[in-house]
Amino acid sequence: MTVEGVTFLELEPRYSFLGSHFRCTRGDVLSRFGGRFWLHWGGIHIDWGKPAEHDGRECPPRWVEGPPVFWMARTELTNSQFERYDPKHVRAPDSMRDNDPVVDLDWDDAVRYSDWLSTRGALAVRPPTELEWQCAARAGGRTEYCCGDDARDLAEHAWFAGNSGNRVHPVASRRSNTWGLYDMHGNVWELVGTGPVAGHTIFSSGREGSVGEVLLLVPATARTTRAERWFSLRESPDDLVGELWKRMSTYCGGSFCDAPEDCRSARLLDGPDRKSCFGFRPAADSR
Repeated sequence: MTVEGVTFLELEPRYSFLGSHFRCTRGDVLSRFGGRFWLHWGGIHIDWGKPAEHDGRECPPRWVEGPPVFWMARTELTNSQFERYDPKHVRAPDSMRDNDPVVDLDWDDAVRYSDWLSTRGALAVRPPTELEWQCAARAGGRTEYCCGDDARDLAEHAWFAGNSGNRVHPVASRRSNTWGLYDMHGNVWELVGTGPVAGHTIFSSGREGSVGEVLLLVPATARTTRAERWFSLRESPDDLVGELWKRMSTYCGGSFCDAPEDCRSARLLDGPDRKSCFGFRPAADSR
């Protein structure tokens, strides 16, 4: 389905694989078998061996149910597509061509564009959730990249530090994944919604939780960042329906200036809005 130049593909995953062991270590033998014994003498704590390390944002990797049926834009949003909504949009110096991904947008820009696009067709457009984005990037698989676990194969599917010439490239100029989605790895980081959408469950990927952990069902008006979500749940759940949500945004997928490991499907980045390597790919629900 195409709405104002944006082509959406309908995705109907039954299960999704989330997370990664990439940033996790098991620890050495001494740590695993001797770690239960420790010495505390004179205020000194002695660990046995090298302990296991886990990235709370990516571990543990696992299959989860869902998400429900949703639509995802085939490409990152481009300058020409965004300018149908905002003809006065000033293009960033690093993204001047019509088919370059639009950058330097903040969350409000993405939401306003999504609301406008929702009035132009049969879809309710919005930013994707982290769960939806990882599901779409992996295209039903469980590997680090849509092309497998070997970063040497990434160049056919992505623009990253190793092949981009340190500049953004037109969308869909590399191969798509098996679901027909382009640039899920590299080119520009893609904004995702860390708050809930109507009918969806919050999935936490914060330091005190992991992707796929169901925390709370809240109204569609609630939008909250990962850190604020934890404070809200602990201190005042009612704050979730307020405007306590926007200090940092979450992005997925890596960019033209990032190493392959930062373009993995499980890689998440919290950063300030409006940056030349931050873009947006709309998602949508049927109405």
